[in-house]
Amino acid sequence: MRLAVTILLALSLAANVFLGGFVAGRLLGGPGLHRPPLGAHGMGPPRPALIAAAESLSPEGREIFRKTFESEGAKLRADFGRSGELRRAFAEALAAEPFERAKAEAALAALQAAEAESHRAASLLVVEAAEKMSPADRAVLVDAYRNRRRKAWRERRRED
Repeated sequence: MRLAVTILLALSLAANVFLGGFVAGRLLGGPGLHRPPLGAHGMGPPRPALIAAAESLSPEGREIFRKTFESEGAKLRADFGRSGELRRAFAEALAAEPFERAKAEAALAALQAAEAESHRAASLLVVEAAEKMSPADRAVLVDAYRNRRRKAWRERRRED
């Protein structure tokens, strides 16, 4: 009887540790490859406004948008991955002892340059997709983008 209780307590502890680790992992993030796809369920980081606005397009417009971004997806992911590495390098430069202002500023400059290039490349893909879209789809894309930006602005103001 005593052995059975001990085994049950050990199993209960293992299950609780597993469940606690699972919940903590979901709340704190984890590897990006294991995150659920972004959608209306509200999980994951917020999507860029134009990507979310693309959901409002006609099926043909969404297909144009998808194909345009798929063609350069690997490069964009690599660029944004590099930005992550540069963010970590910047954080390390800020936390370094002794603190070296020149290193922190250099890390910040590298991060800003990489992020600017990533955003420029993504924006050019939006221009490329828009060039292939119908005028109606372009108007829908712009309206959805503006509405999403306004909504985000109002939410930020409420938080302040």
